[in-house]
Amino acid sequence: MMFTNKEMIRDVVKDYAMENRKNVLIKKNDSKRIMVKCVDGFLVVEGISANVESRLCVKHLYGNWKKKHPGLELKEVLWAAARATTIPTWERVMLRMKEMKEDAWKDMLDVLTCHWSRSHFRTYSKCNLQVNNMCEAFNRAILEHREKLINTLLEDIKHYITKRMTSQKELLHGYTGSICHRIQLVIKKNKKKAQGWSPTWHGDDDLSIFGVTNGIETYCVNLKKEACSCRKWDLSVIPCCHAISLVRRAITQRNKMNDEPRNPNILPRRFSTITCAKCGSTRHNKRSCKGKRAADRAIPNGGNKRKKTKKVKGGKGTKKSKEKQTEIA
Repeated sequence: MMFTNKEMIRDVVKDYAMENRKNVLIKKNDSKRIMVKCVDGFLVVEGISANVESRLCVKHLYGNWKKKHPGLELKEVLWAAARATTIPTWERVMLRMKEMKEDAWKDMLDVLTCHWSRSHFRTYSKCNLQVNNMCEAFNRAILEHREKLINTLLEDIKHYITKRMTSQKELLHGYTGSICHRIQLVIKKNKKKAQGWSPTWHGDDDLSIFGVTNGIETYCVNLKKEACSCRKWDLSVIPCCHAISLVRRAITQRNKMNDEPRNPNILPRRFSTITCAKCGSTRHNKRSCKGKRAADRAIPNGGNKRKKTKKVKGGKGTKKSKEKQTEIA
C-alpha cells in the first residue's frame, strides 16, 4: 500500500485498531529510529513534514552511544559538539572527536546533525532545548489519567494545567521584576561573560550593525534584527554576551540631552555636606585639612600645661657617665 500523506497512515492505523479492538503501540527504540522522506510526492523515508523541525534528546542519544564508546572525555566532546552554536565550532569539536576515537566520530556522523546539534538548528522556533525533560515531566503528571476514557482524560489534563498555571501565578505574585526570574539568571550570567568584549560601529545608517571582539574572536551583532553571528541570540531570544557588551557601552557613552533630567538617586554636590575624615569637621576634606584631629584638640584633665620631668644625674651623655665608662674599660 502506498501512502501519499501522514493523514492516510493515521487513518489506516486507527481503522485497524477499531476493527480488531486492539491498542496499537509503537515500541520506543532510540538506537533504531525510522525516518520518512518525501520523494516525488510520496512519503518514503524521513520526517513527517518538511516545515516541522524534529530533534533528538541528547541525553538519550548519549545513553545509547556510550554503550559502544564509554569514557568521560568522549562524553565531554559529545556535549561540546551538541552545544556548539556555529558550524565552524562544531567542525573543530568533531575533528577532536575523530582524533580521540574514529569509530565514535563515524557513529555520530550517521545521525543527522540537524537533530542533535545547536549549530544546525533552525532559528525560527526560538528554542535551544536539547533534552525532553518537559515531555517526561508532563508524562509523569498525567500518568494516572492515561488509561481513562478520552473525555475523562482531557478533562483531567485540563484540570491539571489550570492548577499548574494558578500555582505558578501565585509563585510570581511577589516578584516585582519585569523579566522572568530564570531568564534574569541567564542574562546575569551573560553579563559576566561580556567583560573583555569591545564593540565597533560598522558605519551603517541605522546604527544597528556592530562588530564585537575580544582580540581573538570577532562576531557581528545586528540590533535591528536582534541577531548575532554566534547564533545564541537567534536561537533563544535571550541577548548573548556580545549584544550585552554593546548595549552596556552604548548606555555609558551616550551623549545626554540638555533638557534630560539628572539621576534622582544621586544628590548634587552643592547640596551635600563634606566632612573631613581626619579631624571630623565640615566644609573641607582630608586632603585640604590643616588642623589637628578632634581627639588632639580635646583639653586633657590636667589642663594644657605640660608636666615637668626631672633630669636624672649621670644620665647618658653627661661627664660622670663618660668617666664611669672609662673606669669600667
